[in-house]
Amino acid sequence: MKLYEFFGHQNLDFYKGEQADEAQEKKKERNVHMLDDVFWYIVDHDKLHKDHFFKQAGHIKEKFGKDEGHDPKIWEEMVKSGCVEFFHHHKMKGDIKELFDKDFRDELCQRLVDHYHKDIVDGSYKL
Repeated sequence: MKLYEFFGHQNLDFYKGEQADEAQEKKKERNVHMLDDVFWYIVDHDKLHKDHFFKQAGHIKEKFGKDEGHDPKIWEEMVKSGCVEFFHHHKMKGDIKELFDKDFRDELCQRLVDHYHKDIVDGSYKL
């Protein structure tokens, strides 16, 4: 008996062929759903906006024009705080660094850029 057979399939590297593809697809699907949930949680969270949004939005309005995008890294602190809040609010288990890895957080930052940039530079928010 092989060691991974004894302990089960903990790591996707042990899967072979179609099982690996199927497992990767399931993981991507879970990430997409969680990405949507965390994104809307951050957008609707008042405390995160008070702590992070207005300061960043003021900076974006001063520095960037309408046609330009802005650097998604501006939203990193808000995304990190939002992920921690989401993790604790939903009483999730596991390693928070694995659930919300760098790619996940980068995608959230980019979604925030896409969601807020036009409204910020157009002056839709009182800053």
